Amino acid sequence: MSLEKRAAIKRLHELNPMGNLMVVFFVSLWVAAAAIQIAVPHWAVRILATVAIGICIHGMANLMHEGIHGNLFRHRTLDRGFGFFLGAPSLFSVSAYRTNHLLHHRFNRGAGDPDELTNLFPNRRVLSAVFYLLLVVGMPLYLFHVPITALRRGKPSERDAVLLEYALLAILYGGVVGIAVHYH
Repeated sequence: MSLEKRAAIKRLHELNPMGNLMVVFFVSLWVAAAAIQIAVPHWAVRILATVAIGICIHGMANLMHEGIHGNLFRHRTLDRGFGFFLGAPSLFSVSAYRTNHLLHHRFNRGAGDPDELTNLFPNRRVLSAVFYLLLVVGMPLYLFHVPITALRRGKPSERDAVLLEYALLAILYGGVVGIAVHYH
């Protein structure tokens, strides 16, 4: 490999701490969209605010993915901690996602890849139907696929972390729902 290519690859692996400010952007946009949605009870505003909130949640899940690869801080505890809070809005345990995603990288497109549909549906017609069906129901199914795969295929320490994080998410969401009910 040429020195130029090696230098380019090395630059790709450098951390960009300013990129982590995207967390502040996504959280700020989410709060602003929610405030606007409450202040202006018009259907068009609600649709736009809901789309903005969805984009923020998806963006934070993408940043969680970067934390799994150590691309946020290069510090395991910080990457995991931020990953937990970034994954919480999308109902993902960072440990479950990490276990599942690293299996995907380890067995990319192979027999052990938990995300490879051809492993589950070898028939081409069935695979095509499932592919298009997943466009409609894929995310809800993925919310169950990730923790189930992590619990089935993860190491005991990974399974413990997954269970702990989903317990914390249940407490967190229970608290949010409790507060919402209390304040109507």
